[in-house]
Amino acid sequence: MNTIENLQLSAELQELYLENKEWISQLNFLKDEHRFFDKLFANELDRAIKRTPKEVLAIGKSLGVLKIKIEKLEALTLKHGKLIETILKDKDQHVGLELLEQNAAIGQEINLLLDADRDIKKHLFTMVEQ
Repeated sequence: MNTIENLQLSAELQELYLENKEWISQLNFLKDEHRFFDKLFANELDRAIKRTPKEVLAIGKSLGVLKIKIEKLEALTLKHGKLIETILKDKDQHVGLELLEQNAAIGQEINLLLDADRDIKKHLFTMVEQ
């Protein structure tokens, strides 16, 4: 019975590890989008600021906040992935509830960033289309 529990735990840790890899991929996508948004924003800034200065400032601020959040979450996700790797390699490591809680929190933050990205994209494209 102990062997089955260890195998099940190993499978669950591998699933967490793969999920972590997917998050890194999503963060890389967000970083690429952010670079695109920055370029688009810079190209349209002069024209847009004359029409809707408050909106332009809000979009600029949102882009700055998004960039900081992406960087912080990327560092946390990479650290979390290394921890999972260590646990997978060392069978004597103990897994605590904190690992699962941190995993859930990272997943939530990724989803919030994706939502923020969509919102910024919508506002930025609206600004450009005007």
